[in-house]
Amino acid sequence: MIRENSVQGLSEMRRLIGILRDGADDREPAATPTLDGLGTLVEGARANGLDATLDAACGSVPAPVELAAYRIVQESLTNALKHAAPGPVTVRLRRHDDGLGIRVTSPYGGRDTPRAPGSGAGLVGMRERAALLDGTFEAGPESGPHGKLWVVRALLPVTDIAQGEMR
Repeated sequence: MIRENSVQGLSEMRRLIGILRDGADDREPAATPTLDGLGTLVEGARANGLDATLDAACGSVPAPVELAAYRIVQESLTNALKHAAPGPVTVRLRRHDDGLGIRVTSPYGGRDTPRAPGSGAGLVGMRERAALLDGTFEAGPESGPHGKLWVVRALLPVTDIAQGEMR
């Protein structure tokens, strides 16, 4: 029930935004991001100074999972740009029997202040995206082989959504 209301509310908001857009703008509406766009997203992060790599083996997933995964990776890369210490940032996606696993790691520590200010809503938004799909989300520092890392993990289930079931 809550998910149905959320989806309906989001659809209505998108419709209203479409109405409010300037009618003189003849551009096509932007397509909803897909996992196929992750390469471009990572390239953009590299162009902005991150030593980022993508390792994605996820196959086909339902559109809501695809969008949530894209946004979680996008926010994770944004956070890495703002907060990460110098070093490699890795984005890894894997399709499992029970869902799509996402893991983004970045160097943690060594930075007194962020490169750019943030709203503080990024982690909350990622957690909410995962929860909306009955998935899991966690983020925090961990010890790695080359020092401390900031690790973002999400598991987005695909079984119920792929069958069209809404909780």
